[in-house]
Amino acid sequence: MVSALISRAILSTVAMALVGGEADAQARRHVRSPGVPGTYAVVICRGSCDPARGGQVLTRGHLVLEASPFRLTTLPDAAERYFRSVTALLALAEGEGDPNACFTLTRPTSLDVNAGQEPVGVTRWTKASGDTIRVQLARGSHTSYTARFVIRGIGLRGVGQAWAWQSEGPPADVLEGQRIGPPDRSLCTRAAERRLREIGR
Repeated sequence: MVSALISRAILSTVAMALVGGEADAQARRHVRSPGVPGTYAVVICRGSCDPARGGQVLTRGHLVLEASPFRLTTLPDAAERYFRSVTALLALAEGEGDPNACFTLTRPTSLDVNAGQEPVGVTRWTKASGDTIRVQLARGSHTSYTARFVIRGIGLRGVGQAWAWQSEGPPADVLEGQRIGPPDRSLCTRAAERRLREIGR
């Protein structure tokens, strides 16, 4: 009788340990892979993002990927006016509905490169294929700049590619980033409001 009780107790302990271990594993997976939505600190580089390997930083900033689309009318008036008037082709040209992402980028004034040509904008992220995510970071009548990347845990890595009408375009840039928190759209709206003041509209 006593041995049977001990056996049941041991089995119960093992079962609880297994359940607890699985719960811990699930928790670790959740921490490592929070999913796509979030705010990412990003850097776009030529060749490599490691200066020791001869890489050159072209632009850096933030990319905000949201879980669901939002309407421009929900943004502060000045930010909405900026996106509709200054970056209208980017904000409205995707043809897939409302935006679900935004970005802010800065680059040295001495650099004449495609990366970061739009300092702030609203856009859309979509799954291009498999785990690859596609985000357009600039769009003009004859040019565009598109990022394609994969998110692993809190890290982001991929490429940025410029496109120009009737032009082969330059080699792809390197894109790297890290998730720094949940989606924070206010980073983009505040940047748009500042830009609107700077250009006097």
